Amino acid sequence: MKIKLLLSSLLFLFFLYNGHAQETTAIKQLINRIIPGHSDSFELQIITSSQSKSVFKIYTHGGKIVLAGNTNNEIAVAFNWYLKYNCYCSVSSCGNQLTLPEHLPLPKDTLTIESPFQYRFYLNYCTFSYSMAFWDWKRWERELDWMAMNGINLSFALNGVESVWQNTLKRFGYTEQEISSFLCGPAFEAWWLMGNLESWGGPVSQNWIDGQTEVQKKILSRMNELGIKPVVQGFYGMVPNSLIKKFPNAKIYDTGKWCSYIRPGFLLPTDSLFTKMASAYYEELEKLYGQQNYFAGDPFHEGGKTEGVDITLAGSIIQQQMQKARPGSTWVLTAWQNNPREALLKGVAAEYTLVVDLWAECRPQWGGKESEWQRTKGFLDKPWIWSIIPSFGGNEGLYGKLDRYANDIPEALTSSKKRALCGIGAAPEGMGTIPVVYDLLYEMAWRKNIPDIEKWLVDYQTRRYGVRDVNAAEAWRLLGRTVYNCKTPQEGCSESIFCARPSLNPVTASTWGTSKLYYDPAVLAKALDLLLKSSEKFSVSDAYNYDVTDILRQVLANYAQVKIQKVRLAFEKRDLAKFRVETNGFLDLMRDQDLLLSTRKEFMLGPWIEYARNKGTNKEERKLYEWNARTQITVWGNREGSEVGGLHDYANKEWSGLISDFYLPRWDMYFRELAREIIGTPEEKIDFFTWEEQWSRLQNNYPTKSKGNSVEVANLLFKKYKQLVIR
Repeated sequence: MKIKLLLSSLLFLFFLYNGHAQETTAIKQLINRIIPGHSDSFELQIITSSQSKSVFKIYTHGGKIVLAGNTNNEIAVAFNWYLKYNCYCSVSSCGNQLTLPEHLPLPKDTLTIESPFQYRFYLNYCTFSYSMAFWDWKRWERELDWMAMNGINLSFALNGVESVWQNTLKRFGYTEQEISSFLCGPAFEAWWLMGNLESWGGPVSQNWIDGQTEVQKKILSRMNELGIKPVVQGFYGMVPNSLIKKFPNAKIYDTGKWCSYIRPGFLLPTDSLFTKMASAYYEELEKLYGQQNYFAGDPFHEGGKTEGVDITLAGSIIQQQMQKARPGSTWVLTAWQNNPREALLKGVAAEYTLVVDLWAECRPQWGGKESEWQRTKGFLDKPWIWSIIPSFGGNEGLYGKLDRYANDIPEALTSSKKRALCGIGAAPEGMGTIPVVYDLLYEMAWRKNIPDIEKWLVDYQTRRYGVRDVNAAEAWRLLGRTVYNCKTPQEGCSESIFCARPSLNPVTASTWGTSKLYYDPAVLAKALDLLLKSSEKFSVSDAYNYDVTDILRQVLANYAQVKIQKVRLAFEKRDLAKFRVETNGFLDLMRDQDLLLSTRKEFMLGPWIEYARNKGTNKEERKLYEWNARTQITVWGNREGSEVGGLHDYANKEWSGLISDFYLPRWDMYFRELAREIIGTPEEKIDFFTWEEQWSRLQNNYPTKSKGNSVEVANLLFKKYKQLVIR
């Protein structure tokens, strides 16, 4: 009897172990991708517990490093935490530091950490256009690994919606050409999904639609393996404006314009056609991508007209159709400006709703923090997520609010007005910048106490470069007091005036941004000086090379504000000789910036263009996708959208190639016109849009591989400008 019991127990343990091994295979593969050859040093375990809180453990057992968590997502966090705090490593899209010993260090003690948050959220509609528009699976795989390692367990997954709409509209009598005229181009799909415009940037080919469908299937599969819940596009009433021609009696509402673009129509949920279209949409969605549990969609995004619409009833019906398609599913709404309307929140059920307070670090809406957008009633007791927007338009610029993240999240968690707070997250419009911001933000999901930011930054420096260094540590303290300590409610970084349409007093590059500095630029230059003093020690570090490039980029961009004032004074005095000296100096500064940025692939135009071209399967497709890529980062839209709508330069980038071939010639053209004015032979006012739009249609090549050594170039350039930027 005892033998039978023993055998039974051993058999149970055998199947339990093998079941867990199969469950954790995806994490073992992730480890192999991040640190090849070391996966056998780890033992991966699923923690079986009745408690619902996320938890991970790190300890030593049998000579192996045990990474345990209640799902694969928590095990991935444990892996990242081990790399950061046991091996002093850093993984990001902005340079890695993964110097490891042959034998990985064993943890001395058992570490157990719980998260008070159900959700760790990621992404923004805009990210799918400003950064991800042309990504291939290889790039997506890297991002998904990073997401899991940072504990992200809920994320937008908005690729492949074109095929859903294509199949849906066919059921309502649409031809392929009519469908194509509704879909947007790759660089503008985000605003189509948000109900801001239709058609712009298209028409896309069937090859594009099929390719996006296949990538989305891979994304959803990998998300499932890594414990990340996808939020896919739901149906909220957005329809082609042409639908009224096919159903003239349908109640299709005109929601007005967005930045001078005509918005898609809004099919009133009370119309019987809404139920039919919603049913068809969700059926086609499930056929392509299987059953989904989280749906996104924001009616009346950024100012859509609502007069005559019963918003409460509309919200109720939209959610009912989601529940009909997938019982128990959740409608994920984003709180931005006056969305979601209070009237809409009154019509939806709390248990099937989740609101992301997108910009909670600047203009929180949840009710417990004063702001321009504060709602005294919060989100009417609907579950919500505290989120940040660290980047607007994917602009390059050092920026962050580390003190706010460190203090506001615990404050919200303990506030009497927190109501149904259940997560934190980041919703960047663009990515590939400011890695320190994400490192701290997603750590806050696992921290109970407010960290000392300066101490945390010293630890970050150690991980970032592999060893603690007196100069580098002090440099990061200074960075924490300057660029990463923004106190103003501005939209992301202080923009580089290199990227602005030329003016003698450029206060912004994009319409809603600012170039005003909220810190002392001389202190930032001092931080760079300290960092470069240790350049021999860290010159082989990929992360150090990135940081030095990025910080010097910011120093030079800041110094441009000093240079333009000298240009202005020379112009006002009508001193032509002085004017030419100062304008040449300004343009030389831009050339130096371009040279610096050419040493890092992350700061180059070529890879962006290459990604776009590679998505094309023929000459015409490649031409269209390149036009999409060029247009988005310059004029953005047609003349009306760019000029009247204010979209030009919204997605400005300090990239090598873009500076030398677009921004610099634009400034040079302007300076030449001012020189003619001084002489007394002015020409007609420059039509910037015409010149910019012509550039967007070019197809010349740009380097796709970096050249030169970042640290050597940085030392050379800083020596040239040091006395000018450090007072």
